[in-house]
Amino acid sequence: MEEGNKTCARLEVHEGLHDSTVKKTLFVKSTWEPTKAFPTSFSLAVTDGCQAWTFEGSESYVKERADVWDKEVSWVTEKLKFYLTMGQPGVAYHFTKTRDDHRKLSFEIQDKDTNLSLRANLQMVNALSETVICDLLGFLLQGNEKLSLEYRRKCRDLDGLKESNKAYMETSEQCRNEEIQYKKRSLEKFVGILNSKKSKCRELRDENARLKELLRAKENVEKDDSTSSSSDDDDDEDIDDQPLEKEMERGEGSRRSLVSEDAAINEDPAATKPLVAQLEIEPPKEDLPSNAPAALTADAPYTGIQRKRRRPVLQL
Repeated sequence: MEEGNKTCARLEVHEGLHDSTVKKTLFVKSTWEPTKAFPTSFSLAVTDGCQAWTFEGSESYVKERADVWDKEVSWVTEKLKFYLTMGQPGVAYHFTKTRDDHRKLSFEIQDKDTNLSLRANLQMVNALSETVICDLLGFLLQGNEKLSLEYRRKCRDLDGLKESNKAYMETSEQCRNEEIQYKKRSLEKFVGILNSKKSKCRELRDENARLKELLRAKENVEKDDSTSSSSDDDDDEDIDDQPLEKEMERGEGSRRSLVSEDAAINEDPAATKPLVAQLEIEPPKEDLPSNAPAALTADAPYTGIQRKRRRPVLQL
């Protein structure tokens, strides 16, 4: 407990009596001058409830300790304040009796820089127990009153925080419900839109399949029509080519007969002389039958050359 530049601590000490050591509880009231934050001297009032002792840590004492420990004055006062304003766990406090019936409070200070233990010995002197105890009790009662006021203030603040927290929780619950409803409505709308899009996709898929079937059927019909028209054209060409072939065969036969006759005439040029003379004297009549082939092969006189009408040959 502390108030201003004063503190009160409860220390568990080991008291040495003759050859035995017992545990004892001491109440230590500390006064730090000029301020608790930056003290240069201090004083202690110690009591066990029955007896009382005091100690004066003047500036000269603090400087002496600083010189012995090779430390700064501020470091010494800071360490003493750390160990005397609150009982530190793991630290052994010893309270022993001296020859002149006084007491000595000692404890070890750990120096982290040098890893050494510095022992503090505070020589206590006997004091009027009633005065020390009354002063200590008054300080404790005053501190208790302040702590009670602080506790009640903290309780009121806590109640206010609870009310605010309750209101915030209700608001949060309302917001959460509204969020759930909003999500639900949004999900319902989304599901409706999604189902409509899926149905539209199915309709488009069916329409696409139907159009593909119609296109495939149309292609098959066109293919069948083209196949049938090509077969009809081939048949017509076969039919038209038959009389043409016959006509060509007749023309070829006539040509061959003429060639054979011309060859016979060329082989026997004398046979053509009477015929040439007769043609010069009397031209042959076209309406009478000609016996030229017979005149050429027999003894009968040559009367004329039988002429044949050639049929025109179609050029392909």
